[in-house]
Amino acid sequence: MSVEFTSALDPLTRDDQRLFEELRDKAQEGSLTRPELAMYTLLEKVHAHAFRDELTGLYNRKVFNQVATKRYPRMNRPERSILVIDIDDFKQVNTRYGHQAGDAVLRSVAETIASCLRDEDIAIRYAGDEFCVIAANANLQGAYTIAKRIHDRVKKAPIRFEGHDISVSVSIGYTEVKAGLLKAFAEALRTPAFAGMAVIAYD
Repeated sequence: MSVEFTSALDPLTRDDQRLFEELRDKAQEGSLTRPELAMYTLLEKVHAHAFRDELTGLYNRKVFNQVATKRYPRMNRPERSILVIDIDDFKQVNTRYGHQAGDAVLRSVAETIASCLRDEDIAIRYAGDEFCVIAANANLQGAYTIAKRIHDRVKKAPIRFEGHDISVSVSIGYTEVKAGLLKAFAEALRTPAFAGMAVIAYD
């Protein structure tokens, strides 16, 4: 994730953040005392869990909300696109194989999404079986490239669970962020045939 997007995403106070960085440096040097190690572990957990989805390890909806409310001067707005990703017929996985299988599918799809992204992109578990990607420095063509990669890799990678190979596909809508992230998200959701198991562009 780029510095541009992480600058407003720290749950620690300024003093806690300064302490965390000092302890992190000492941890890298291997010079932490026992009390310092306990404090560092606590701060690290706060830092890690505040904006992470516990099941998938992706960023959670808090990150989306933070990025969505970040304001840019008109002349300095970064070029971004958003992808909205939905697992097709996910309820059928839970019904047929159980919720543990559903969790395994969510983790696998999340890992696949993350593997398709660049360092500057943000992968978020938005809700349930719905994910989104905020692609930095990406126009529609760039978003299409990412969407196609995710779509194809998910389709080619069945999830092995308790002797079953569970195959899933994803639907992906995407658009450029021109007038705010929330509006772009809604536009991607309104993509025609969004549930059609295909990569569809909105423009």
